[in-house]
Amino acid sequence: MIDKNIPMPEVTSKREKWVELAKKMEIGDSFLDVDATDSNATGSKALNAFAQWGRKNGAKFAARKQEAGGVRIWRIS
Repeated sequence: MIDKNIPMPEVTSKREKWVELAKKMEIGDSFLDVDATDSNATGSKALNAFAQWGRKNGAKFAARKQEAGGVRIWRIS
């Protein structure tokens, strides 16, 4: 069966969601990336998206691995 007039949803990626989150963060705000799987903070895909957005927009982020799991990311400037 062929369907007609079914709207196609917008494509969204986690990176886009992280960039939107980065835009909303103020200095001192933090975010816990529970999906980070690397043994250190650099394994966070969210941190990579935040840092890339930050380089283009004059913002800086720092990250620390959390003992309970995941990586916490702070906006520092």
